[in-house]
Amino acid sequence: MRALVKAVQIARFIPMVEEDRRKSLFIDVLSETRRRTSAATASVVAKTRRLSGAARSSMFAVVRDPKRYTLQDLRENNPLVNRTLLRRRMPKATPRAVVARPYAAHKSYSACHPKSNFRAGWDLLLIGLLLYTAIAVPLEIAFATTEAIDGTFVVNRLMDVVFAIDCSLNFVTPYVDPATNQLVDDLYLVASHYLQGWFALDVVSIVPYDLISWSMAASSEFTAAQTQNVKVLRLMRVLRILKLTRVFRASRIIKRWNAVLGFPIAITQLGKYALVIIILAHWMACLWGCVPQYEDSNWNWEVAYGVNGSTAGTLYVASLYWSVMTIGTIGYGDLPMATNTEKVVAIVCMTVGCASYSFVVGSVCGLVSSLDESATEFNQQMDHLNTYMEREDIPPEMVFRLREYFLHRRDLLLHKHFSRVVGNLSPGLQGELSVYTAGEWVEMIPFFMGGPPGEHVRFITAISQRLEAELYPPQELITRAGEHSGKMYIISKGTGNAGGDASVDA
Repeated sequence: MRALVKAVQIARFIPMVEEDRRKSLFIDVLSETRRRTSAATASVVAKTRRLSGAARSSMFAVVRDPKRYTLQDLRENNPLVNRTLLRRRMPKATPRAVVARPYAAHKSYSACHPKSNFRAGWDLLLIGLLLYTAIAVPLEIAFATTEAIDGTFVVNRLMDVVFAIDCSLNFVTPYVDPATNQLVDDLYLVASHYLQGWFALDVVSIVPYDLISWSMAASSEFTAAQTQNVKVLRLMRVLRILKLTRVFRASRIIKRWNAVLGFPIAITQLGKYALVIIILAHWMACLWGCVPQYEDSNWNWEVAYGVNGSTAGTLYVASLYWSVMTIGTIGYGDLPMATNTEKVVAIVCMTVGCASYSFVVGSVCGLVSSLDESATEFNQQMDHLNTYMEREDIPPEMVFRLREYFLHRRDLLLHKHFSRVVGNLSPGLQGELSVYTAGEWVEMIPFFMGGPPGEHVRFITAISQRLEAELYPPQELITRAGEHSGKMYIISKGTGNAGGDASVDA
C-alpha cells in the first residue's frame, strides 16, 4: 500500500500476540468488590461486571447504550474518566458501548472535610491572615511606640479569634495517613494526630502577647518610668514574634490543596522564591529598625543617618533600603553602623541575606531553564540539523523539506515527553488515561466493535496503551502492498492514499 500523506500524523499499534498476555493485563476483582460493597450499593451495580486494572486501580462497568461510548471510573469518590468517547450518535450496527457508572454514591462532604467548599474558603481566609501576620507583626515590634487601643489592636483581637477557631477545627478535620494514603476521619485518631503534631505550635501562636503587655502598661501599679518595668514591656513586645509561628500553617494549607489546584510546579516555585525574598527583606528591615529601641545608647544608626525622631514610615523606608542593599550584596555604605550590637545584627543579616540570595538566584536559573524541556530539546535538535546540513552542503530544496518536517515534528516530541511521564503511573491509571485520550480513535475502527462486553473493554484499553505516534511527510511511502508488516496504522490527522487510488482522511 502506497500512501501519499499530507502532514499525516499516524498512531502505530503493535498488536499483542499472546491471548493470555492480553488477559493478564486486568485482574477480575468481582468477588472482592462484592465483599466490600454495601448491600444497597451491590443491588444497584450487581447487574454490571466490575473489572480492575490492578490492585486499588479503577473499575469499569459495561452496559448497553448504542447512543454513545463513554468510560468512567467506578471507584468511590473518583469520577475521573467521564468523557464521552464518541459525541455523535453511533450507527445502529454498533452492538454495545461502555458507559460510566459511579461505583457508589458520592459521600456528602462535611464542613471540615479537607476538600469541602467551606474548608476551601476557610483556608483562603487563613492565607490572607497569614500574609498580614508576616507583614504586620514585625512592624509592630520594631516601630510601634505606644500600647493603645486602636484599629490595629482590634484587628489583632479578631485575628486571635479566627486562629483560635482554626485550632478547634483542626481537631475534627480529617487527615491523610502517609503510611496508607487513606483519609482518616475517626475523631479520636484525628485529635490524637493533631495533639502530637502542630497543636503546641498553634497554641503558642494564638497567645495574645500584645494584650498582656497592654494590660500591664494600663495597670496603675505599673509605671513606665521604672527601668525594670520598661524592660518587661520590651520583653513582652519581643514575645510577639512568636505569632510568626502562624506562618507555618501556610505549608499545611498548600500541601492540602496542592493536588487539587494543579498549578505548574515551576511557576509555583518562582512565586515562592519571590515571596521569600520580599518577606526576608521586610523582616531584616524590621530587625534593623528595632535595634535602637532595645539598646540603651544615645548614639545609634538613626542619629548617625539623621533620621532620629522621624516618623515610623521614614524609619521603615531607611531600614528597608539597608536590608535590600544587604540582600543584594550591593553595600553602598551610606547607612552607618554605630554600635557593636548593630554590627552584630548586620553580620547576621549579611550572612543570611547573601546565602538566601545566592540560593534563590541559582534555583530560579534552574527553573527557568526547565520551564519547557521539550522546546529546549527541539531547539537543540534544530540547531544540530542546521549545522549538519551546512556541513554536508545539502541542496536547498532538501533543506526546506527537512526543516519543514522538523517543525511538524515538534508536537510529536512533546508527545514523547508526555509518554515518559505517563509511564511513571500505575498500570491501572495508564489504562484509564490511554482510553481517555485515544479510545475514541480505536472505537471508530469497525472490526474492533463487538465482542463480549468485558473482553471488549480490556481489548480497547490494551490497544490504546500500545499506540505509538509517528509522523510522515508528504509523498512518503509508508508500506508496500504484499510486504509483511507487524504494524497497524490509525490515521489521526491528515490524508493518505491506499494503492494510489482510494484516499483515507482523518
